[in-house]
Amino acid sequence: MSLRLASIAAFVAMAFATQGVMASSIPPPDPPTCSWCDGPPPPPLLVPTVAPTEVTPISIISVKLSPTHLQRGQVATLKIMAGAEDEVTTVVQYRDSKPKTYKTQIGDSRVVTKSWKIPSSASTGKAQIKVTVNGADGPYSTTISFEIVK
Repeated sequence: MSLRLASIAAFVAMAFATQGVMASSIPPPDPPTCSWCDGPPPPPLLVPTVAPTEVTPISIISVKLSPTHLQRGQVATLKIMAGAEDEVTTVVQYRDSKPKTYKTQIGDSRVVTKSWKIPSSASTGKAQIKVTVNGADGPYSTTISFEIVK
């Protein structure tokens, strides 16, 4: 029994010793051949893909005035949302008065808020604010009407 065990151990040791030599000297098998065609299938073809579509972001411009019915001495607030670094020109004109022009630039927050007190000299009636935003998307202009009631 021990002779048999010794011969098995010797066989296993020889198999492990020659495995590295044999593995490097044995070439890989030939690819299988097909009996009804000319051989192995061709390698896969590379299919070109279309580059992803790039969408340019559009600045959303919003202009709001609150309140729209004001009394002299009351505070009006104008909120403008536009692209960062856009230039804003605001022209405020009360009835029977010269227009006043204000210029500012939108910051990184993309919002600028201006508040002011309606002057005691403002005439009652319709007034308007014209806001022009000059940015990367081109100029945008809107006019907001408001009313001085007292």
